Amino acid sequence: MIVKANINDVEKITKYIFSFKDKKEFLYPICPKEKDYTWIFNHVNKMIDTNKLVLVDYLNDQINAVLIVFVDDDQKYLQTEGGIFTNDCFDKVADSYLFYLKSNYEGYELNIVLNDDNTLFDDYIKNKAILENDSYDMRHLSKQGFVEENNVYLISEQYYKDYIQLSDELHPGCFWNAEKVLKTRNKFDVYIFIKDEKLLGFITVTNYFKPFDEIFALGVRKEYLHKNIEEALIKKVVNVNVSKDTDTMLIVEKSNKYEFDIFNKLKFEVVDTSKLYCLTL
Repeated sequence: MIVKANINDVEKITKYIFSFKDKKEFLYPICPKEKDYTWIFNHVNKMIDTNKLVLVDYLNDQINAVLIVFVDDDQKYLQTEGGIFTNDCFDKVADSYLFYLKSNYEGYELNIVLNDDNTLFDDYIKNKAILENDSYDMRHLSKQGFVEENNVYLISEQYYKDYIQLSDELHPGCFWNAEKVLKTRNKFDVYIFIKDEKLLGFITVTNYFKPFDEIFALGVRKEYLHKNIEEALIKKVVNVNVSKDTDTMLIVEKSNKYEFDIFNKLKFEVVDTSKLYCLTL
């Protein structure tokens, strides 16, 4: 039986997840500290405390499986926090979770993010003919500051229209498009590069359900590419994070050589590789 966990369940859920720490097929690309007991405890506690989904499958009053899911009801959006933790028949448990999500979140978009080692969930998804969206590198930069330029600012309302137009042009079909980002400013920060009162580029950052700040989107007008605007935007975000004592993370598509080169130049280290699968429930 699958139920939503409550705050009294944090310790036993943490112990259960931690028991998988040496089984790489169950690890999940959420943080370089995934094997740390305290981090798992704090993360599970935060997810439950903020009404996110920590779904526990019980069998004979014992934990049989755990799945953590970020949910945004306003946007009808779900994203798994990695794989399913279970020692039971994986396909059977996964079927139960998928049925639960379809029954309770019909019409939502479900994003499943898995690292390359998570073969059990990956094989299950492929057998279900769920299409892979893309492959990604997760990159990390420790609290290291940069000398930044003066043209980067937190977005103001006068530039909303320009930001939406540029974002839609560069990232068509993105679920978290610029309009959704601006309507959920409690989840995102947007910085823009301005020269002569013209918006030349933007960078979007979120830490809404993560213990770090993630660079979510980066865009520069095509005629201004390779003019160090991208680096200026990234440096601004990193410096803001350093002031907050927060690490900077990002997930970059393996096919995106342009962004690969930028983040290599700025010494972002690859800490994991992952795949993204999407389906509508």
